Amino acid sequence: MAVGNAAGSGNDLIARLFCQRLSDSLGQPFVVENRPSSGSLIAGEYVARAPADGHTLLFATAGLMVNAPVMYSKLSFSTERDFAAISMASKFPVVLIANAALPVNSVRELITYARANPQKANYGAAGAGLQLAGALFRPEAKPRSSIFPTRAAARS
Repeated sequence: MAVGNAAGSGNDLIARLFCQRLSDSLGQPFVVENRPSSGSLIAGEYVARAPADGHTLLFATAGLMVNAPVMYSKLSFSTERDFAAISMASKFPVVLIANAALPVNSVRELITYARANPQKANYGAAGAGLQLAGALFRPEAKPRSSIFPTRAAARS
């Protein structure tokens, strides 16, 4: 089973549990092969090019299967044509966190702080798919600062 994340990551741990259950159920060994890369593209390409004999599986995320075709104009594979979904293995929550020293205790306070301090406010995400969660947050924040740019500001 190819996993597009590093060993020890959340996806890797779940894939390993999943492989153990498959091994126990089917009496066949399942091995996790980590092929980490930006957006899991290397793992996706590896599995798409593998023979369609059932011996190579992909533990994919929404970032690869849904976001990649939209975000990258040239993929070496098609998520629709080259893969067949088997099962959903897990769901991950998206969590908004801040440094404990930041003077905010709620989302509303964070928005107020970002509006008042646009030069200090910024966000990061672990992967392209999660960056979209930050983009989805912007309309909720009713953009007025550089951290949440308006459409006009984003075009200029």
